Amino acid sequence: MRQSKYNENQIITILKKIHSGSPVLKTCKDYEISKDTYYSWKKKYSTVLKYFDIIDTLEYENKQLKKMFVDLSIEKNELLSRNSN
Repeated sequence: MRQSKYNENQIITILKKIHSGSPVLKTCKDYEISKDTYYSWKKKYSTVLKYFDIIDTLEYENKQLKKMFVDLSIEKNELLSRNSN
């Protein structure tokens, strides 16, 4: 079997790019890989891609929670300033 010119990190970067919406055929052409190679990589690294979905979801939820925290902190400070007057 031939050695890939891409290391694991590069493969994951390519898969992530396609997973995030980039067209398969165009990306394969850009990176000079065949469709078969792409689908082989996709099968091999499918678990890693699932973790990226989980991470994206957690990052979104974390962003929402931070926003809620800021909003509640502002509200608390407004209430405290009203009560102290």
